[in-house]
Amino acid sequence: MAKKTGIFILSSWVSLGFYRGTKHYDHDYKKECIRYEERKNNKYYTLNKPQYFYTHCVGYGLFGILLYVNPITAVITIPKEIYRLEVNIRGLNEEKEKDKYYEFF
Repeated sequence: MAKKTGIFILSSWVSLGFYRGTKHYDHDYKKECIRYEERKNNKYYTLNKPQYFYTHCVGYGLFGILLYVNPITAVITIPKEIYRLEVNIRGLNEEKEKDKYYEFF
């Protein structure tokens, strides 16, 4: 019974790492789109329109898995998860718009 519980906890933690990685990529993509829209009519900036790539999103997710599985970095991510839990419980939606919410550490 304890073995199944451990496997469930580990797989949930790994899944959370993948989810956080993909959300980090989504947030970065949104920031790039906003930056592009602000500067697209300015003749002094030559920005390419941002493209959303699923391979990059999966890559961020895999990086999140590596951070959450590694015992050293997992200890560092726990306080960040507590912060995110508090933001969600208290309904602080303005915090979700900040870069700090999406960073791994």
